[in-house]
Amino acid sequence: MDKLEFIMSIDDIEKIIVLANRLNKKEKEELAQKIVETGNAKYIYKFACHVKGSPIRKLAEGIIQTRKTEYIYWFALNVEGAPIEKLAEAVIQIKGAYYIYKFACNVEGAPIEKLAEAIVQTRDVEYIYKFACDVKGAPIEKLAEAVIQIGDVEYIYKFACNVEGSPIEKLAEAVIQIGDVEYIYKFACNVEGSPIEKLAEAIIQTGNAKYIYKFACHVKGSPIEKLAEAVIQTRNAKYIYMFAIDVKGFPIEKLAEGVIQTRNAEYIYKFACDVEGAPIEKLAEVVIQAVIQTVIQTRNAKYIYMFAHDVKGAPIEKLAEGVIQTKNAEYIYKFACDVEGAPIEKLWEAMQATNNLEYIKKFKKYIEDIEEKQNQTVYHNIAKWIEDNDVEAIEQFLNTFEEKEKHDKGYVKK
Repeated sequence: MDKLEFIMSIDDIEKIIVLANRLNKKEKEELAQKIVETGNAKYIYKFACHVKGSPIRKLAEGIIQTRKTEYIYWFALNVEGAPIEKLAEAVIQIKGAYYIYKFACNVEGAPIEKLAEAIVQTRDVEYIYKFACDVKGAPIEKLAEAVIQIGDVEYIYKFACNVEGSPIEKLAEAVIQIGDVEYIYKFACNVEGSPIEKLAEAIIQTGNAKYIYKFACHVKGSPIEKLAEAVIQTRNAKYIYMFAIDVKGFPIEKLAEGVIQTRNAEYIYKFACDVEGAPIEKLAEVVIQAVIQTVIQTRNAKYIYMFAHDVKGAPIEKLAEGVIQTKNAEYIYKFACDVEGAPIEKLWEAMQATNNLEYIKKFKKYIEDIEEKQNQTVYHNIAKWIEDNDVEAIEQFLNTFEEKEKHDKGYVKK
């Protein structure tokens, strides 16, 4: 066994390197050939890295033959005098997007245009995007076109957001063509120099009330009037209401008309409660109509009651008429108990007409409690007054009060 055969018999590349560094130039070349013949990419790479005076081109050819992209990349990155163009060609032919990207990013003297063309051919959108972001001198227009062609809306958006020198108009047009409402909104929000009018028009075309509202709310320079008209057209009560609350610069009257057209009692009520300058009378009438129209099916007078209870300046008489028309005993009772200025007698008559014994009893008890409180107040006032008046005048007053009390109780049926 000669010297080289002995070295090759050692199954440890670190020891092989130590012994190889003691050989002369010719012996190193012969040993390098034997290393190449093993087809072991790791051995070829380490030999080229650590054996001084090793035949780099021969070892480069050997590592290319292995088709191990990782070690071809490491060879180009770390081996002094490595043939970069040839190694880049090898990485391109193998077509692994990750190492094409890494090669372009990190290997000095890498052929950027060729590698960019290769990464486009892989159609791996993540690494096309990363190439544009991270590789100095990357052909941005070509990479942007590739991302657009692939049609991945997330990466079109990310490209526009993060790649310096992006063709913003083209990328915006691509997002619009895809029609993804979330990314149209995000693009307008976050991409500097984005065409706001075009994106607003696109979001209007989707008819998505949530994102029309969000666009108007959060995108600087939005066409508020167009977006307000669009949200009204959706007839989505929730987002018409939210638009009125959060977006300034559009007449409340028009948005009120919009929420009225939805006939949604909950959001008409909320609009009246929360929106400054809301037309209370008009909204009250619509709440009554909306509830009465559905009452045959649901018997739910909740929003008439809540409107009267919570909305400052609500027309109590009209709302009382509305709750009476529902014939809903629970809310007639609640209206009488909780709404300041409620017409008690009228509500009591309506309650009796419901024939709901549970709430008739409750209502009667409520009336009796009111009278008791009133009487206590009167007797307290009388006691105070007695101190300052003669007996004859007091007797006369008491007789009058007794007659009045009998008369007042007359409307409560036993």
